[in-house]
Amino acid sequence: MKIFSVIDGGDKPKAYRKRYKTEPEPLICVCGSATSVEVKTGRMIVDGKITGGVKQILCIDCKAILS
Repeated sequence: MKIFSVIDGGDKPKAYRKRYKTEPEPLICVCGSATSVEVKTGRMIVDGKITGGVKQILCIDCKAILS
């Protein structure tokens, strides 16, 4: 009675697709929309120049903050 037997493993497993760090990714909201707008809130004017503010990316359809 054989409990263990050696089997042929076959070929090497296929390599997964390499993902490069520089490859762009689509920005998709949880609502499924891919349209977005970049806004800055809290900007101030100092000596006639616009300074400060917080940059946010908003979904156009549901107005959720994406970044």
